[in-house]
This record gives sequence, structure tokens and C-alpha cells, in this order.
Amino acid sequence: MKGDPVMHWTYGLGTIMRLEERNLSGSDMLYYAVQIGDMVVWVPADDKLESRLRPQHLRRSFMHLLTILSGPSETLPIDRQGTKTFTVGMVEKWGAPNRFAA
Repeated sequence: MKGDPVMHWTYGLGTIMRLEERNLSGSDMLYYAVQIGDMVVWVPADDKLESRLRPQHLRRSFMHLLTILSGPSETLPIDRQGTKTFTVGMVEKWGAPNRFAA
């Protein structure tokens, strides 16, 4: 993972420097050291890691998403059930968003 580019949920694009065990409030835990600009952010390597750090998308994936977002829009149904049915159909057509384990 060292050197991998990641997106931090608050601070933006950074690079993983290392995984390190640190003691915080008397409890040992693993943290990722992420270099973001001129600062280092310590991100807990716990079950919430996926919501804190995300891998940088590959150009191919980004271009695919850009094609989808640049395409013609579709009007959502007014009623809630119709919107849900439409959304489920789109997920089945295009696939669910990828979740990457860090």
C-alpha cells in the first residue's frame, strides 16, 4: 500500500506513507499515515476505513463514469415507489458502485 494514492473524505487526495501501530488514550491501534500536501493525516485502520479513505479511480473507470454522467438525463417518476423502481433498474443496468477495501 505504501505510495498508493488515496482520497481522504475530508482533506482530499493524498499518498499512503506507511501503516503504523500507535497508542492513543492507552489503546494500541493501526493507523495509515497519509501525506496530504504539507501535512500528515493519521487514519485509523478500522471497520470504518472504507468511508475515510478511497482509492484513486483509474482513468478507465473515470472515463466510463464521465460517459454516463455526460449522457442524456432521464426524468425521475414523481412518486417514491416509481423512483425506487427506476433506480433499481439503473443499478441492474449499470452495476452498483464499487467499494474498495483499503
